[in-house]
Amino acid sequence: RWSHGYFAVPKRVLDEDLARAILNGHTFSQQCRPPPSINLPHIPDILRKINQWATTSRGRISIVLGDFRHYFHQLPLTEDISYYFGIRLRGEPLASVWSTLPMGFSWAPYTAQCCSWVTLCHREPGEARIFNDEFLRNERLPSFVPVLDRMGKEIGFATIYLDNYIVVACDPDIAELASNRILRNARLMNVHVKTHQSFGPKQLLRHDVTKCLFLGAELFLANSRSHPIFRWRHDEKKFTLYSANFSELNQQHSCRMIARIVGRVIWHETLALRPLTHVADIIDVLRKSLKLSSELKKSYDDRFFEISVSDRQRLEVYWASIK
Repeated sequence: RWSHGYFAVPKRVLDEDLARAILNGHTFSQQCRPPPSINLPHIPDILRKINQWATTSRGRISIVLGDFRHYFHQLPLTEDISYYFGIRLRGEPLASVWSTLPMGFSWAPYTAQCCSWVTLCHREPGEARIFNDEFLRNERLPSFVPVLDRMGKEIGFATIYLDNYIVVACDPDIAELASNRILRNARLMNVHVKTHQSFGPKQLLRHDVTKCLFLGAELFLANSRSHPIFRWRHDEKKFTLYSANFSELNQQHSCRMIARIVGRVIWHETLALRPLTHVADIIDVLRKSLKLSSELKKSYDDRFFEISVSDRQRLEVYWASIK
């Protein structure tokens, strides 16, 4: 059997501290053919397409949102495939084998994205097409798929960002049909849709949308329906949590904390639809700290960096500017 290392990455969900299980599949992945691109959509492109259809329908769009639970780990592996995913801990004899698709294997994202698209687009014999599913015949995955009305006319789009999906349609009846069919398909394929406070019991379906949450950010109608413009902004609850963590940044802190701040800066600039050159000086401060700390041969949480008073002030000014 192939044996691999295993580690866990901290994860926080609804104020609960959890861990994300990761297989160290680097060596095995190098022996495999590189997977095709999963073509994740860019946030600006999602916003552009939502505004395109909001303008077409004078702001009256319906949105279906969903989130697949335990994304990779919903996909079982057969015994012959599990053979390649044994786990060995600290040089001990083989402990166990992975029974579901492991995060950390190079083909896991592509495989899971394929399954997600099939869950959205599957139709039983005789059922009308809601999505233009011609792409299912190809190896290359799409970033967006057109939503069709009963006459085959394009009236919206669907996209999947790993375990999150969104369907936007100008026709509320088609949106409702899509919502029901996705949940039906999920039951048929034994795929669990995450139960989440923001989504209701299974998924969210809203008509005449003025705001909703997607990818950890709030999408809101920033103008009148006669001239609809949707924009992104931080989800207030998550932004409050990020701000609290940022305020804990002292002159010396762990490498993991600085990596989180880098991620938040990049995410905010993405939501603001600005190039990262806009914050190049801020990212350089963080990168410099990470480079210095990486010279220490310690675990990620035990590596510490030092930030000068002037650099910390620059970070504080930036964070205050986005509140």
